[in-house]
Amino acid sequence: MNEWPAVQELYRKKVPKLQIANQLGISRNTVKRLIKLKEEPKYTREYYATKIDPYILAALALPTPSLVFITIST
Repeated sequence: MNEWPAVQELYRKKVPKLQIANQLGISRNTVKRLIKLKEEPKYTREYYATKIDPYILAALALPTPSLVFITIST
């Protein structure tokens, strides 16, 4: 994800897109896409339901077991 600033800087210095791609080890299409962006891309992950979602609240409501420490004297 650190390619965006590097691509923007090299593009401002009039470095060809192919050379930017080779120098950074990314594809030319990625270079073109990053040049078009005005700000650094943010990764966001969509929420999706899981199989345990209906049970989470019930599980959190269960009493938690207390820890019992036993001392053994010899």
